Amino acid sequence: MEIILVNDGSADNSKEVIAARAWKKPVSVIDMVFSENRGLSSKQQALDCGIRKASYEWIALTDADMILEPQWLRSLMEQALAGADLAFGHTILNVHPAGRLFGWFQSFQLELLFTVAYAFSRAGIAGSCMGNNMLLSRKAYLESGGFDAIGYSITEDRDLLAAFYRKRLKVTTAEPFSPTAITAPAPGFREYSHQLLRWVYGGFRGRSTITVFGALIGIQNIFLVLALTGTLPCTVSLFACGNLLLTWLFVSIAFRKLNSKESTLFFLPFYALLLIESLALIASIIFKKPLAWKGRRLSWTV
Repeated sequence: MEIILVNDGSADNSKEVIAARAWKKPVSVIDMVFSENRGLSSKQQALDCGIRKASYEWIALTDADMILEPQWLRSLMEQALAGADLAFGHTILNVHPAGRLFGWFQSFQLELLFTVAYAFSRAGIAGSCMGNNMLLSRKAYLESGGFDAIGYSITEDRDLLAAFYRKRLKVTTAEPFSPTAITAPAPGFREYSHQLLRWVYGGFRGRSTITVFGALIGIQNIFLVLALTGTLPCTVSLFACGNLLLTWLFVSIAFRKLNSKESTLFFLPFYALLLIESLALIASIIFKKPLAWKGRRLSWTV
Protein backbone atom coordinates (compact mmCIF):
# COMPACT_ATOMS: atom_id res chain seq x y z
CA MET A 1 0.00 0.00 0.00
CA GLU A 2 1.07 3.58 -0.69
CA ILE A 3 -0.63 6.90 0.06
CA ILE A 4 -0.52 9.62 -2.60
CA LEU A 5 -1.54 13.15 -1.69
CA VAL A 6 -2.05 15.41 -4.70
CA ASN A 7 -1.51 19.09 -3.98
CA ASP A 8 -4.03 20.88 -6.21
CA GLY A 9 -2.93 24.46 -5.57
CA SER A 10 -3.22 24.28 -1.78
CA ALA A 11 -2.15 27.51 -0.08
CA ASP A 12 -2.06 26.30 3.55
CA ASN A 13 0.62 24.46 5.54
CA SER A 14 -0.41 20.99 4.36
CA LYS A 15 3.13 19.98 3.37
CA GLU A 16 4.57 20.88 6.77
CA VAL A 17 1.82 18.98 8.59
CA ILE A 18 2.34 15.92 6.38
CA ALA A 19 6.13 16.00 6.74
CA ALA A 20 5.92 16.26 10.54
CA ARG A 21 3.79 13.14 10.92
CA ALA A 22 5.13 9.62 11.36
CA TRP A 23 3.37 7.48 8.72
CA LYS A 24 3.02 3.71 8.86
CA LYS A 25 2.86 3.46 5.07
CA PRO A 26 4.84 5.19 2.30
CA VAL A 27 3.43 8.69 1.68
CA SER A 28 4.24 10.94 -1.27
CA VAL A 29 3.07 14.47 -2.02
CA ILE A 30 2.69 15.37 -5.67
CA ASP A 31 2.38 18.98 -6.82
CA MET A 32 -0.06 19.04 -9.70
CA VAL A 33 0.61 21.73 -12.33
CA PHE A 34 -2.63 22.82 -13.99
CA SER A 35 -2.65 22.93 -17.80
CA GLU A 36 -5.38 24.86 -19.61
CA ASN A 37 -4.49 23.11 -22.89
CA ARG A 38 -5.82 19.75 -21.66
CA GLY A 39 -9.39 21.03 -21.50
CA LEU A 40 -9.99 19.38 -18.11
CA SER A 41 -10.99 20.79 -14.74
CA SER A 42 -8.35 21.18 -12.05
CA LYS A 43 -9.94 18.32 -10.07
CA GLN A 44 -9.79 15.99 -13.07
CA GLN A 45 -6.13 16.80 -13.65
CA ALA A 46 -5.29 16.27 -9.99
CA LEU A 47 -6.94 12.84 -9.95
CA ASP A 48 -5.35 11.86 -13.25
CA CYS A 49 -1.94 12.94 -11.93
CA GLY A 50 -2.28 10.76 -8.82
CA ILE A 51 -3.54 7.73 -10.76
CA ARG A 52 -0.69 7.88 -13.28
CA LYS A 53 1.92 8.26 -10.52
CA ALA A 54 0.58 5.27 -8.58
CA SER A 55 2.78 2.20 -8.23
CA TYR A 56 0.00 -0.38 -7.84
CA GLU A 57 -2.99 -1.64 -9.79
CA TRP A 58 -5.84 -0.67 -7.48
CA ILE A 59 -6.51 2.99 -6.75
CA ALA A 60 -8.74 4.04 -3.85
CA LEU A 61 -9.95 7.62 -4.21
CA THR A 62 -11.02 9.92 -1.41
CA ASP A 63 -10.90 13.61 -0.43
CA ALA A 64 -8.81 15.50 2.09
CA ASP A 65 -11.76 16.21 4.41
CA MET A 66 -12.96 12.61 4.78
CA ILE A 67 -13.20 10.38 7.85
CA LEU A 68 -12.86 6.74 6.78
CA GLU A 69 -14.14 3.74 8.71
CA PRO A 70 -11.65 0.90 9.41
CA GLN A 71 -13.45 -1.41 6.96
CA TRP A 72 -13.52 1.21 4.15
CA LEU A 73 -10.70 -0.14 2.01
CA ARG A 74 -11.52 -3.81 2.59
CA SER A 75 -15.18 -3.34 1.56
CA LEU A 76 -14.05 -1.90 -1.77
CA MET A 77 -11.18 -4.34 -2.38
CA GLU A 78 -13.49 -7.32 -1.92
CA GLN A 79 -15.33 -6.19 -5.06
CA ALA A 80 -12.04 -5.82 -6.93
CA LEU A 81 -11.07 -9.37 -5.99
CA ALA A 82 -14.47 -10.50 -7.30
CA GLY A 83 -13.69 -9.03 -10.73
CA ALA A 84 -14.93 -5.43 -10.59
CA ASP A 85 -13.11 -2.69 -12.51
CA LEU A 86 -14.72 0.07 -10.43
CA ALA A 87 -16.53 -0.03 -7.11
CA PHE A 88 -18.03 2.78 -5.05
CA GLY A 89 -19.07 2.95 -1.42
CA HIS A 90 -21.60 4.68 0.80
CA THR A 91 -20.78 8.15 2.15
CA ILE A 92 -22.75 9.96 4.86
CA LEU A 93 -22.62 13.38 6.49
CA ASN A 94 -21.42 14.17 9.99
CA VAL A 95 -24.08 16.62 11.16
CA HIS A 96 -23.05 18.98 13.96
CA PRO A 97 -25.80 19.76 16.51
CA ALA A 98 -25.31 23.51 16.00
CA GLY A 99 -26.51 23.29 12.40
CA ARG A 100 -28.97 20.53 12.99
CA LEU A 101 -31.89 21.44 10.69
CA PHE A 102 -29.81 22.53 7.70
CA GLY A 103 -27.36 19.70 8.23
CA TRP A 104 -30.16 17.16 8.64
CA PHE A 105 -31.72 18.22 5.32
CA GLN A 106 -28.38 17.77 3.54
CA SER A 107 -27.82 14.43 5.25
CA PHE A 108 -31.26 13.09 4.32
CA GLN A 109 -30.85 14.29 0.75
CA LEU A 110 -27.43 12.66 0.38
CA GLU A 111 -28.84 9.41 1.73
CA LEU A 112 -31.59 9.54 -0.88
CA LEU A 113 -29.01 10.11 -3.61
CA PHE A 114 -27.02 7.07 -2.48
CA THR A 115 -30.22 5.03 -2.32
CA VAL A 116 -30.91 5.85 -5.97
CA ALA A 117 -27.26 5.27 -6.92
CA TYR A 118 -27.36 1.83 -5.27
CA ALA A 119 -30.64 0.90 -6.98
CA PHE A 120 -29.29 1.98 -10.38
CA SER A 121 -26.11 -0.02 -9.84
CA ARG A 122 -28.00 -3.17 -8.89
CA ALA A 123 -30.06 -2.74 -12.07
CA GLY A 124 -26.92 -2.36 -14.17
CA ILE A 125 -27.67 1.28 -15.03
CA ALA A 126 -25.12 4.08 -15.05
CA GLY A 127 -26.35 6.29 -12.23
CA SER A 128 -24.05 8.24 -9.99
CA CYS A 129 -21.50 7.89 -7.21
CA MET A 130 -19.07 10.00 -5.19
CA GLY A 131 -15.38 10.19 -5.91
CA ASN A 132 -14.61 10.47 -2.19
CA ASN A 133 -15.46 6.77 -1.80
CA MET A 134 -14.33 4.90 -4.90
CA LEU A 135 -11.93 2.18 -6.05
CA LEU A 136 -10.84 1.62 -9.63
CA SER A 137 -8.43 -0.43 -11.69
CA ARG A 138 -5.50 1.66 -12.90
CA LYS A 139 -5.21 -0.54 -15.98
CA ALA A 140 -8.89 -0.11 -16.86
CA TYR A 141 -8.65 3.65 -16.31
CA LEU A 142 -5.63 4.04 -18.62
CA GLU A 143 -7.02 1.72 -21.32
CA SER A 144 -10.31 3.66 -21.34
CA GLY A 145 -8.42 6.90 -21.95
CA GLY A 146 -9.13 8.31 -18.49
CA PHE A 147 -10.39 11.85 -18.05
CA ASP A 148 -8.80 12.99 -21.32
CA ALA A 149 -11.26 10.74 -23.18
CA ILE A 150 -14.16 12.08 -21.10
CA GLY A 151 -13.37 15.76 -21.53
CA TYR A 152 -14.19 18.66 -19.22
CA SER A 153 -16.54 17.72 -16.39
CA ILE A 154 -17.69 19.39 -13.19
CA THR A 155 -19.00 16.02 -11.94
CA GLU A 156 -15.92 14.00 -12.76
CA ASP A 157 -16.89 11.03 -10.56
CA ARG A 158 -20.26 10.48 -12.26
CA ASP A 159 -18.77 10.89 -15.74
CA LEU A 160 -15.97 8.46 -14.94
CA LEU A 161 -18.57 5.94 -13.78
CA ALA A 162 -20.55 6.44 -17.00
CA ALA A 163 -17.38 6.02 -19.08
CA PHE A 164 -16.66 2.66 -17.44
CA TYR A 165 -20.22 1.56 -18.26
CA ARG A 166 -19.83 2.63 -21.89
CA LYS A 167 -16.60 0.59 -22.13
CA ARG A 168 -18.56 -2.39 -20.74
CA LEU A 169 -16.27 -2.60 -17.74
CA LYS A 170 -17.62 -4.15 -14.56
CA VAL A 171 -19.00 -1.55 -12.15
CA THR A 172 -20.46 -2.41 -8.76
CA THR A 173 -20.98 -1.21 -5.20
CA ALA A 174 -19.36 -2.17 -1.92
CA GLU A 175 -21.32 -4.94 -0.22
CA PRO A 176 -22.90 -4.60 2.23
CA PHE A 177 -23.60 -1.02 1.19
CA SER A 178 -23.21 0.30 4.72
CA PRO A 179 -21.70 3.75 5.38
CA THR A 180 -17.90 3.58 5.30
CA ALA A 181 -16.93 7.23 4.74
CA ILE A 182 -18.00 10.41 6.50
CA THR A 183 -17.79 14.00 5.32
CA ALA A 184 -19.08 17.35 6.55
CA PRO A 185 -22.18 19.15 5.23
CA ALA A 186 -21.87 22.46 3.42
CA PRO A 187 -21.36 25.15 6.10
CA GLY A 188 -23.78 27.67 4.59
CA PHE A 189 -26.49 28.22 2.01
CA ARG A 190 -24.08 29.75 -0.51
CA GLU A 191 -21.74 26.76 -0.49
CA TYR A 192 -24.68 24.36 -0.52
CA SER A 193 -26.38 26.06 -3.48
CA HIS A 194 -23.18 25.91 -5.52
CA GLN A 195 -22.73 22.25 -4.65
CA LEU A 196 -26.30 21.45 -5.67
CA LEU A 197 -26.01 23.40 -8.92
CA ARG A 198 -22.78 21.57 -9.72
CA TRP A 199 -24.54 18.24 -9.27
CA VAL A 200 -27.47 19.35 -11.42
CA TYR A 201 -25.45 20.97 -14.21
CA GLY A 202 -23.11 18.00 -14.41
CA GLY A 203 -25.45 15.12 -13.66
CA PHE A 204 -28.44 16.22 -15.74
CA ARG A 205 -26.36 16.96 -18.81
CA GLY A 206 -27.23 15.35 -22.13
CA ARG A 207 -29.10 12.06 -22.28
CA SER A 208 -27.87 10.56 -19.04
CA THR A 209 -30.09 8.26 -17.03
CA ILE A 210 -30.04 10.85 -14.25
CA THR A 211 -31.66 13.34 -16.64
CA VAL A 212 -34.52 10.93 -17.24
CA PHE A 213 -34.85 10.18 -13.53
CA GLY A 214 -34.77 13.89 -12.67
CA ALA A 215 -37.45 14.62 -15.27
CA LEU A 216 -39.72 11.94 -13.75
CA ILE A 217 -39.22 13.35 -10.25
CA GLY A 218 -39.95 16.83 -11.61
CA ILE A 219 -43.21 15.65 -13.18
CA GLN A 220 -44.16 13.95 -9.92
CA ASN A 221 -43.53 17.16 -8.00
CA ILE A 222 -45.59 19.25 -10.42
CA PHE A 223 -48.56 16.88 -10.19
CA LEU A 224 -48.25 16.77 -6.41
CA VAL A 225 -48.27 20.56 -6.07
CA LEU A 226 -51.25 20.84 -8.42
CA ALA A 227 -53.05 18.11 -6.47
CA LEU A 228 -52.52 19.95 -3.19
CA THR A 229 -53.90 23.16 -4.70
CA GLY A 230 -57.03 21.35 -5.87
CA THR A 231 -56.57 22.17 -9.56
CA LEU A 232 -56.51 18.55 -10.76
CA PRO A 233 -59.36 16.06 -11.14
CA CYS A 234 -59.90 13.88 -8.08
CA THR A 235 -58.61 10.72 -9.78
CA VAL A 236 -55.36 12.38 -10.89
CA SER A 237 -54.88 13.93 -7.43
CA LEU A 238 -55.28 10.53 -5.79
CA PHE A 239 -52.73 9.09 -8.22
CA ALA A 240 -50.24 11.84 -7.40
CA CYS A 241 -50.63 11.37 -3.64
CA GLY A 242 -50.48 7.59 -4.01
CA ASN A 243 -47.26 7.91 -5.98
CA LEU A 244 -45.75 9.94 -3.13
CA LEU A 245 -46.70 7.22 -0.65
CA LEU A 246 -45.11 4.58 -2.88
CA THR A 247 -41.94 6.69 -3.00
CA TRP A 248 -42.00 6.85 0.79
CA LEU A 249 -42.36 3.05 0.95
CA PHE A 250 -39.44 2.56 -1.45
CA VAL A 251 -37.25 4.90 0.61
CA SER A 252 -38.20 3.11 3.85
CA ILE A 253 -37.26 -0.30 2.45
CA ALA A 254 -34.05 0.99 0.86
CA PHE A 255 -32.89 2.83 3.98
CA ARG A 256 -33.31 -0.34 6.00
CA LYS A 257 -31.34 -2.37 3.46
CA LEU A 258 -28.56 0.22 3.37
CA ASN A 259 -28.30 0.32 7.18
CA SER A 260 -29.13 4.01 7.06
CA LYS A 261 -29.07 6.10 10.23
CA GLU A 262 -31.78 8.39 8.86
CA SER A 263 -35.37 7.95 10.00
CA THR A 264 -37.94 7.78 7.19
CA LEU A 265 -40.55 9.15 9.61
CA PHE A 266 -39.22 12.56 8.50
CA PHE A 267 -39.69 11.85 4.80
CA LEU A 268 -42.78 14.05 4.37
CA PRO A 269 -41.31 17.21 5.98
CA PHE A 270 -38.14 16.60 3.97
CA TYR A 271 -40.19 16.35 0.78
CA ALA A 272 -41.96 19.63 1.58
CA LEU A 273 -38.58 21.37 1.92
CA LEU A 274 -37.42 19.62 -1.26
CA LEU A 275 -40.28 21.19 -3.22
CA ILE A 276 -39.17 24.64 -2.06
CA GLU A 277 -35.57 23.83 -2.98
CA SER A 278 -36.68 22.69 -6.43
CA LEU A 279 -38.32 26.06 -7.12
CA ALA A 280 -35.15 27.90 -6.06
CA LEU A 281 -33.08 25.57 -8.21
CA ILE A 282 -35.24 26.19 -11.28
CA ALA A 283 -34.90 29.95 -10.76
CA SER A 284 -31.10 29.63 -10.50
CA ILE A 285 -30.96 27.70 -13.76
CA ILE A 286 -33.27 30.11 -15.61
CA PHE A 287 -31.19 33.12 -14.55
CA LYS A 288 -27.93 31.19 -15.15
CA LYS A 289 -26.42 31.72 -11.73
CA PRO A 290 -22.59 31.67 -11.95
CA LEU A 291 -21.12 28.49 -10.58
CA ALA A 292 -18.11 28.27 -8.28
CA TRP A 293 -16.71 25.48 -6.13
CA LYS A 294 -14.05 25.82 -3.45
CA GLY A 295 -13.07 29.26 -4.66
CA ARG A 296 -12.90 28.38 -8.36
CA ARG A 297 -15.23 29.42 -11.15
CA LEU A 298 -16.60 26.45 -13.08
CA SER A 299 -17.85 26.29 -16.62
CA TRP A 300 -21.11 24.39 -17.03
CA THR A 301 -21.76 25.26 -20.69
CA VAL A 302 -18.90 23.10 -22.02
